[in-house]
Amino acid sequence: RYRCHACTENFCAACKQSPYHLGMTCEEAAAASAAVHCRFCSATLPKGSRQGSACEAEECQQRQDQACEEVHKCGHRCLVFLVA
Repeated sequence: RYRCHACTENFCAACKQSPYHLGMTCEEAAAASAAVHCRFCSATLPKGSRQGSACEAEECQQRQDQACEEVHKCGHRCLVFLVA
């Protein structure tokens, strides 16, 4: 692990991934970053899931039902929860 003197960001010397993937090999970190994750709890979703989906956990499914589905021009999803 190295730290850039200019920006103080930690990165991996072997794969150059930033931030440094503490507790994972370079291969594990690459697989984790390529996977699709639940937008609420960050759990890894099954292959074929679309970005911005929710996992099967009850709390995440409830949040999905209450979440605004708008996608901003930058590509990020709206983080507002609609309350009935």
